[in-house]
Amino acid sequence: MFQSRFFLQPILIPKYSKKEVAITLLIALSSVYFIFVFLEPFNFEIGDNNKYLVFLPFVLTYFLVLFVSGAFIIPFAIKVIGLKKYFFHHLLVGYFFQIFLIALAHHVLQNYLNSHALFNGEEFLSILSNAIFIGVIPTLITALIYYNKALLKQTRENLIESNIKIKKVDQNGYTTIQSTNEKNIFRCKSSTIIYLKSEDNYVNIFYQTDEGEDFKNELIRNTMKQIEPQLPIPFLRVHRSYIVNLNHIYKIEGNSQGMLLRITNSETTIPVSRNYIQTLKNSLDSI
Repeated sequence: MFQSRFFLQPILIPKYSKKEVAITLLIALSSVYFIFVFLEPFNFEIGDNNKYLVFLPFVLTYFLVLFVSGAFIIPFAIKVIGLKKYFFHHLLVGYFFQIFLIALAHHVLQNYLNSHALFNGEEFLSILSNAIFIGVIPTLITALIYYNKALLKQTRENLIESNIKIKKVDQNGYTTIQSTNEKNIFRCKSSTIIYLKSEDNYVNIFYQTDEGEDFKNELIRNTMKQIEPQLPIPFLRVHRSYIVNLNHIYKIEGNSQGMLLRITNSETTIPVSRNYIQTLKNSLDSI
């Protein structure tokens, strides 16, 4: 459940300067050069040649390929497709596309230096499989780190924006909630209702008759789907199982997994599912 929610959260398309791309690649490819020199992963035949010089043009070629793809090809593809937000699988596609380009560049350069035909399908597939084998774990780790970092940054920005907009609205009158069998009726001042929670075929209504006292609750047979349209602003559905009175929210917290609403004068927190985050922001804008 956690994994599916985490990997389905979108992040904004990152925008990096060409300088930032170049610096990042230089740092990464320094590690690659070290691996080539000391591990020689592609079974190079260098004879008596100096391996430090032999491997240098390959690393420089990788840098050129990754810089062009990262600074020009991938941003151009994103623009053509009209992609506005990244998901985790978009990151993986982008990274593995770059692995494919590296393998192709490596194959062509190696054949050129050895005076062979520039492309050989069988040899290329062998190099590509090696590149994927070597790159799959670093790629997954890099994608996870970047994705989680982007989610944290995005959530922090949303929290700052949302907390600034929290404010009370006038809430007069009474709210009446009737059970589906019409045998039970709950009625109280709208301002005293804190939140509603779905519990199987029932809805648990949490309320206060006096400020500062412990919450009381009333369990009534009904569904959130039927109750939600009856509740005016500032009641808001923020989760499949929760409707909250925004007048009783004093703070919004969260992390890469989502937002939490803190209830005034209580340790109670209400989760905001990712599907309702934009609805919450829009509601805070309109209050």
